[in-house]
Amino acid sequence: MQSILFPHYLKNQIKAMWKPVLILTLFMEIVSNEAAKKVQCGGIYTATRGVLSTPNFPGPFAVPIKCQWVIDASNSISTNTSIIIYLTQLFTFEGLTFTEYQLYGNDYKIHPKIIHKVNESNVIRTKWIQTYQNYLVIDLKMQSGESAHLRVLDKFLDTYGFNITYEITTNGNVRVPSCTMMDCGFTGICLDHYTQFSCSCFDGYSGPNCSEGPKSYCYKNGTPTCKNGGTCLHVGVAAVKCHCSKLFTGNTCETPVDSAISKERQLLARQTFGQVSQRLLDTGSVAPEYQGRGRQQEIDPETEGRILNLVEEDSTKSTWCIAWQILKQLRLNVSKIEDLKVINLIHYTSGADVTFQVKTSSKTDERKVKNVLNKWIDRGYVGNITVTEKDNSMKTSLAVQSVDINQQGVIRENDEFILSCVARGSPSMTFRWFKDGTFVNLTYARRPLMKIEPMNLTVRKGQNFTVKCITSEGNGGTTGKYTYSWTKNKELLPVVTNTEKYETLYPTGTILQVFHAEKDATYSCLVQDVSTSSERSIDVIVIDRAGVHTCPNESSYDVHWPETAPDTDFMQNCPKDYLGTVSRRCMLNDGKHPTWNIPDFSYCTAKHMNEIFEKFEELKLGYATTNIDNLLYDFSKYVSTAHLRPGEGAKLLSFIQSMYTYLDRSKLDNKLVQGFANTVFQVLDRILSSANSLLNFKEINLIQIIIFDQFKLLDLYTTNWESFKSFKRPLNTLDIAIQTDYSHKDTVEYSSTLADRKLGSMSTWMSAKITAQQSVQPNNSNLLITVVYRNLSEFLPPKSFLRIGDGTEIEYQIFSQIITFSPVGHNRSIKDEGFNRLTIVFQHKFSTEMINISENEQWEIQCGFVDARSLAYTWDIYACYPEFIDKHSTRCVCPKFGSFVLLLVLTQIEETTLLTKEPDKYILICSFVFATILILFTTLCLVVSCVIARCSCILILKLQCSISLFVCEILFTLAILLEPSQVSPVN
Repeated sequence: MQSILFPHYLKNQIKAMWKPVLILTLFMEIVSNEAAKKVQCGGIYTATRGVLSTPNFPGPFAVPIKCQWVIDASNSISTNTSIIIYLTQLFTFEGLTFTEYQLYGNDYKIHPKIIHKVNESNVIRTKWIQTYQNYLVIDLKMQSGESAHLRVLDKFLDTYGFNITYEITTNGNVRVPSCTMMDCGFTGICLDHYTQFSCSCFDGYSGPNCSEGPKSYCYKNGTPTCKNGGTCLHVGVAAVKCHCSKLFTGNTCETPVDSAISKERQLLARQTFGQVSQRLLDTGSVAPEYQGRGRQQEIDPETEGRILNLVEEDSTKSTWCIAWQILKQLRLNVSKIEDLKVINLIHYTSGADVTFQVKTSSKTDERKVKNVLNKWIDRGYVGNITVTEKDNSMKTSLAVQSVDINQQGVIRENDEFILSCVARGSPSMTFRWFKDGTFVNLTYARRPLMKIEPMNLTVRKGQNFTVKCITSEGNGGTTGKYTYSWTKNKELLPVVTNTEKYETLYPTGTILQVFHAEKDATYSCLVQDVSTSSERSIDVIVIDRAGVHTCPNESSYDVHWPETAPDTDFMQNCPKDYLGTVSRRCMLNDGKHPTWNIPDFSYCTAKHMNEIFEKFEELKLGYATTNIDNLLYDFSKYVSTAHLRPGEGAKLLSFIQSMYTYLDRSKLDNKLVQGFANTVFQVLDRILSSANSLLNFKEINLIQIIIFDQFKLLDLYTTNWESFKSFKRPLNTLDIAIQTDYSHKDTVEYSSTLADRKLGSMSTWMSAKITAQQSVQPNNSNLLITVVYRNLSEFLPPKSFLRIGDGTEIEYQIFSQIITFSPVGHNRSIKDEGFNRLTIVFQHKFSTEMINISENEQWEIQCGFVDARSLAYTWDIYACYPEFIDKHSTRCVCPKFGSFVLLLVLTQIEETTLLTKEPDKYILICSFVFATILILFTTLCLVVSCVIARCSCILILKLQCSISLFVCEILFTLAILLEPSQVSPVN
């Protein structure tokens, strides 16, 4: 092999030659890739029909994007050729334009005209686009895909671009009916079969518009959501919209529109601000209606007269005949008569009264018309119609001259303003104001009604989640459109960050997507228009994937409860057919394993009950749409048939309180008051018969307050209490009795004999007897009310604690039924009324000999007392004292009225036993006696020395010390001899 050697300069030259070749190769590869992309996006279409779609539809496409679809119909030989685009599946509303060209090529573009540009408003309204030019070019230019696509709950939260069809026709006809995604309610997909259109519905939806089926909100128990013949159409899976007829309005087509007002509004739709408003013939009043600013319309003269001979008796034919005759005669004298209208025609035996209005173009012509009318009156006929002189008059028709407001610019919330209306016409005219077709005397702009889903959230670290913020249908803001923004920990979020992005939802709302959650955060949704705003927040708790126990997923009470962190409340919307929010707490009882608590439905309102609430509010505002009797009937019917959920009784009690306040301020008859009281007692019994219907002490206390309020109302409106002397109302859970004639008695008694009823696992009771002794005669005639709560303890904790005087707490359980004995009167304070001793005897099956539960503890029976208005909060075990009659009977003696109960109080057993090994007393006694003898001997010696010899100071001091020791020894000996036996408690 022969080797070839290259000189050094030749090697450098070869390297220099290869560099441009490599660059050219890379450039050609990039160009080919871009060309491949352009082939996939856009193109030229000459076929009769076809499909146009964005890359990767319905998935996302790469941005920035620039695509162009050219539809060429130049090969068609028909003169009526048109290109039609059917927007069947359109989800993008930014950067999409449709332009028609007479001629289109790479080097020339003749007569371009943009015929449609997609935006947020028309993306769901426009069904098709048509052009009669030879070329239609569709351009898609988008720099970013954020907030550029339609987002609808819950199936279309990640759909991008469009998938539409086109058709080249020679007859110019558009195939109808066509459809869009809106026509399919976003609960189905609009499909073009090239001969017809149809909606392919999702599971659970059916019908031509996918708004029927078991998952549809258009029907409730077979009853249409849209009333009075309105058409219901879904807007995603979570909302519906009612399309009402011309005679009704409102979110569910529930409000009728006056036919006269409706007719005049159609005529006034083309008029501008300040133009004449409609004349309400039945009331003679004017309702101001305006659409914008413009010139003032001329006031047309209106004439009333009586005519005698009518050719036709039919009202329609008579009206046409009269109008034709008058118009014909007027045009003989006045050249410019624009219009003539017969406003009113009233038939009589001798003829008819006719009111007609003449429309002229100038004041000169108006004067000519008046002269002609005067000639007719003088002459006595118009054409072949006879006119009498009786009751002929001419006047200006009613018209609004101006409607002004005393403030310029935007009216913000809490601002005051004055509207003034000036009208021309009859001096006897009256004014009425309308808002959205409904007569009102006060109006205001309210905050956006919004909700956030979910209301709180627990996620694992690194998990993705989505939050939706939705405004209520029918509250579109003062400008018809809301703006949405999000904050994170009170800081404004951009539309897109590294871990978050948000988009707008259709029809009203926004959706926030968070990726790879790392730590707890609070996200807030802000909804606002030009004058008002609202804000809702969600707390997101992020927990580690291991080492943290949570409450698990579960479904109960028709609600799904997701995984939730311990010691937190999870809140969500109430189940179907309910309004409001429901909450449930994840409890950490043992410190390791959290468990779910009972759900709280106290903020949920059944839709049927909400209708009753709304009717009651209308009644309070003075709108007589119903009456108290009907409300009580509907209320009682709902409570008797409904299955109350935990905490739902709170709403019912609140409604009763509102009705009592309303009735207490109204003038009522005795029959209505008694009917209200009977309904209230039945509702209370139904609430107490439903487990967990009340969840806190305040609601339990409200039951007793409501009972007192009913008897106050009865006392106010009942003049004859003779029939109530022995009134008793035994119910399943309540026993209510009244005593009215007790002023002449020294003792008042009440006995309640009840069937066996078990209260918990430890106690049963049989009967109770109340005795009240009077020391003085009462000064007034209050009612004595006795209420026995048979199962109220089931709504209280099974074990509770009392704080006594020294600050310590003792455990107790309720051992009996709860009894309330108290005077009640309207506008009277509750006093003891001269009663100085109340005795309540409880008879129970539970023996007092069986109350010890262990060697160290025992249950001690105590009498519980509480003021009648403070029931359920706490008990006083020192106000009354118990007396044990026998092992099955206990008597409580109390000094005043109130609520009473037997309590089992847990106490410690203090047993004592003698010590087995005590110090030997005899040894101590002997030692003390021996010491005493020695001290006594020493003392005697000192005394003898002092007597025989002269006493010195030292000798006297020694004598004092000896005497002291002698006394001490005697005391020690006596203490040991008299000491009691030493004991030791056994714990």
